Amino acid sequence: MGLSRPGAVDTPIIQGYKDRGMADSMKAKVIGNKLTQPEQVADAIYLMPLEETSAINGSVVMADEGYASFK
Repeated sequence: MGLSRPGAVDTPIIQGYKDRGMADSMKAKVIGNKLTQPEQVADAIYLMPLEETSAINGSVVMADEGYASFK
């Protein structure tokens, strides 16, 4: 099981893109038309070791607001 690289996560690392007015362009590339929040990535990671997810094996979890599916 692996966690993929998320799409545009709204963290300080993308501030340069936001300063250049590129946030709307980044949002337009995902299904929800919003930047992924860090808490959403943390939630996906939190779920993986739970007993309730024990049937998930060898999967990639896409925490990217649909970026990989939408482009």
